[in-house]
Amino acid sequence: MSIILAVNPPYAGQLVDGTKRVEWRKKPLPTGDAYIYETKRNGGCGAVIGRVTIVGNAKIKSGQSIPISLVAWGRVEEDALTIYANGGDIYANAARYPARYKEPKPITAFSRYGDGESFARAPQSWAYGEENKA
Repeated sequence: MSIILAVNPPYAGQLVDGTKRVEWRKKPLPTGDAYIYETKRNGGCGAVIGRVTIVGNAKIKSGQSIPISLVAWGRVEEDALTIYANGGDIYANAARYPARYKEPKPITAFSRYGDGESFARAPQSWAYGEENKA
């Protein structure tokens, strides 16, 4: 099953280019294909720019030191991750097999699982979905 994952720039581009191999979230992402929607924040395009495969995740418990390799692969400083976690746990979701589309695709080119309706807007964090094949 695939997901549509909303990511702010510049991290969205780093994921689909393979320079960012860890996506930080407060909850674990499901494994499988993840279509990367680059948000409009900070000058982003507001479209799906590519995809990665989420192959697993590691839970970092509150107060636990984050391994330097995960910090490097996640392209976010440890201090910023501590602020993001806000006293809670965070997850390092491993992203592999990056692919950037030649042209960004509108979110309406993707359907939600379950009802088959096209997305009218991007999910706040992520949602189950797939690319329309028509």
